[in-house]
Amino acid sequence: MLTKSPQDIQRIVDGLGYDFTKYDIEDFVHYIERLRKGQIMVRRWELQRDVSGVWLPGMTFELVAYNTLHHPILQTHGILHEIGHMVLGHKTIPLTDVISPEILAEFDIDIPINGQARLSRKEHSFSPEDIEAERFAFAIQKRVLHHNRVTKLYRSGSTVPEFKPYVDGMGFED
Repeated sequence: MLTKSPQDIQRIVDGLGYDFTKYDIEDFVHYIERLRKGQIMVRRWELQRDVSGVWLPGMTFELVAYNTLHHPILQTHGILHEIGHMVLGHKTIPLTDVISPEILAEFDIDIPINGQARLSRKEHSFSPEDIEAERFAFAIQKRVLHHNRVTKLYRSGSTVPEFKPYVDGMGFED
């Protein structure tokens, strides 16, 4: 059962006090770190195709991993979604329920581990926490669009290293 309405999520985003006229994803993550008084490590990871992102809370830092197999816009969305889980105070779930043991082993952490993972399977039914985290990411993206910072929702023009210099030169940056 959802506990936060879209309006509640909007109020939470407003309550962050972030200046969206200066938005870029790295600055936003650092801002959330300062609010939470703890380090958030954002890492690229080749996750299984149907996983957009993962949040692993830890004793000394929190890890957000985004899927390098996805488009840069989806990578940024995945990061915002996982930060939404943090900000909204969501509980964690056993990641072994959604991520293969082989991929989890690459995180070099003890299993079983709890966290959150954003799945993009069509047949996947979203938990109330996932719906709220999606609403959080959407609320952030609306603010970014409102302040004409849309290019800051892209991590780069291409995830293919050979294409990156060409796509980045197409004038999509500020």
